[in-house]
Amino acid sequence: MTKHRGFTLIELLVVIAIIAILAAILFPVYARLKDKARMTQCISNMKQLTVATVTYTDDSDGKLPLWWFKDGNYSWAQAIMPYVKNQGIFTCPSNSKLSSGTATEVIRSYAMPRNISSMALSQIRNVASTVLYFEKGSARISARSDATGESFMQTWGAGETMPGLPADTYWHGKGKVFAFVDGHAKFWNSGTGPFAYAFSDAYQSFGLQHPGYCGGRVYMSTNDEAMDPGCNLPP
Repeated sequence: MTKHRGFTLIELLVVIAIIAILAAILFPVYARLKDKARMTQCISNMKQLTVATVTYTDDSDGKLPLWWFKDGNYSWAQAIMPYVKNQGIFTCPSNSKLSSGTATEVIRSYAMPRNISSMALSQIRNVASTVLYFEKGSARISARSDATGESFMQTWGAGETMPGLPADTYWHGKGKVFAFVDGHAKFWNSGTGPFAYAFSDAYQSFGLQHPGYCGGRVYMSTNDEAMDPGCNLPP
């Protein structure tokens, strides 16, 4: 009769240690894959929003929507809604404040740079480099809050508008996804791409240009629908 020997305590500890090592290796890889998948979805969202916006301009004399329509009390997102098939594209799956929405209204994770609000597409000099939308906000789609931005470093509110302030925590690690007027969308690390935009007519503060600024030549905290549109854009 054959006797079956069980595992010794040392053998069990070795197996547990191996499993723990494998888990420590695989879990971060799995997390990175999930983050990559969410970023891919975010890029797809922004491409679709760009297509919807350009289609909107065909019915609006070639002009982009205002970031906020004061007369009707609605945002650019609601303006392009008739051209959107799935409202889910307004929400980045990595947005860390999704719980601020309601059960009946989606979250808007993207903002329009204030310096292109209501611009005619024909006036944009470089459609491949001009940002149409960037990641900012977690307000309800109908809210005025965070529908626009004056700095690509803003994530919520206007905290990063002025130079010298640290960037907020971005949803994709150390950067953001940007959508451009020509229809493409791309992830850029902080300090590169649009984060580094600084042109001759940028907002001046303390004698220094503010990289990533996308407001007007003179900073205003008014409720104007547009802020000096057309300034500080790629040549």
